[in-house]
Amino acid sequence: MIIAIGSTRAPKVQAVETVFRQLAPELELEPEALEFRSLSASSGVSEMPMSLQALMTGARNRAMHAQQLLREAGREPAFAVGLEGGLFSVSPETSHSDYFLQSWVYVFGRGRGYFGCSAAVPVPAPIVRAVLEHRAELGVIIDEYANQKNVRDKGGAFEVFTRGRVVRQASYEIALICALAPFYNAGLYLNHQDDAMEHD
Repeated sequence: MIIAIGSTRAPKVQAVETVFRQLAPELELEPEALEFRSLSASSGVSEMPMSLQALMTGARNRAMHAQQLLREAGREPAFAVGLEGGLFSVSPETSHSDYFLQSWVYVFGRGRGYFGCSAAVPVPAPIVRAVLEHRAELGVIIDEYANQKNVRDKGGAFEVFTRGRVVRQASYEIALICALAPFYNAGLYLNHQDDAMEHD
């Protein structure tokens, strides 16, 4: 039973492995039969997404590209997972203090797909300014800000902003648990979808 992961970044891969192993019984999967394949999948958006639309599009594209790559190799994944992290602003008149960091996940399996996201944390204005002015990835900027190396492959910017209370892997775990809800709670979601169709 293959789970395709549209990323090779350790926090993302570990998040997918952790959640699928935890939820395997509810997803009617055998934990010991799970095979995880991490693939370098294209997002089709900027390397530094700066809007909810870009985050969602990037997550979906990564999932579908990962699925395609496995199919081309003659394998069919049970689920394909795309993960995307970045910034977004909720203000129409954007200032550097109106941006938030968030993780998004798209899961495709059993003929349908769903999105899920993590909580969002405000991004310090100087970091937003640096990202916008230098067109650099948050991962590069956060290394300088935190005086560390490869922060995004560890706790990520979430860890820096929250003083370790939330780490990058955990943000993706929450997003994935949310995206998988229509699969492990299928009775609720599918029944309500059928009811909605009957009323249309």
